[in-house]
Amino acid sequence: MIRSNLGAAHLRAAALSTAIVALAATSALAGTTPTVFIPAASSVGPVTGTPGTGLPGQIWLPPSTGNLAANLTYAASNTANATFLASSVDYPRAGQNSNVGDPLSSFLGNDAASVVGINPATTPSGPLLIRLTGMLAFSVTGTFTIGVGSDDGFDLRLGDTNVSRFDGDRPFTYTYASINITQPGLYPIDLFYWANNSTFSGLELVWDIDDNAAFDPITVPTANLYIPAPSAAGALALVGLVATRRRR
Repeated sequence: MIRSNLGAAHLRAAALSTAIVALAATSALAGTTPTVFIPAASSVGPVTGTPGTGLPGQIWLPPSTGNLAANLTYAASNTANATFLASSVDYPRAGQNSNVGDPLSSFLGNDAASVVGINPATTPSGPLLIRLTGMLAFSVTGTFTIGVGSDDGFDLRLGDTNVSRFDGDRPFTYTYASINITQPGLYPIDLFYWANNSTFSGLELVWDIDDNAAFDPITVPTANLYIPAPSAAGALALVGLVATRRRR
């Protein structure tokens, strides 16, 4: 099916149809969402007045993809084929399609112009590994929802804390987690993604941090996505985003 622009009704339906977080199976009540507490010490500094511009990403072109451990091992053992800047983690852009046989440029959209190392117009969009790292800005505190939509698998970390993951292949589906932030600031983010060599691809990072009662997550704004400052770059391995496949 072709996905159109995200709407609250679509996201509510997705929330009812997908596992909330990888840790949900450990919850005492089936279907409840364990809250993941993000230590204040994970913050690398205060939120500045300058808006973010995106997350640095790396792309690998493996002969095939496996599970999370195998894909992480491949990325650690091989130099990335390309780098790019993810101005917004929403691939392909709403209303677009990206099939495994389509060029990577159809998956990355406008961000394809930032790719260095390969020609995205002639590189297939799968199989792919992508890793995005940088900083995610939280200007408020509280318990919030953060989600990853993916086709296929992913692993999301904030600081040293695993937030959520899906270790396998699937059609485009959202996985949500409840997180608790006790101190505003910039938090290291590491989003690893993979897409196999079948059908469509997709990746999206969403959150719901407003104070109303409705469940209405939106794509995390570019202004909240930061490239690590030089002082923090040594602590953050700048690796890139796994190219996901998704039909939207």
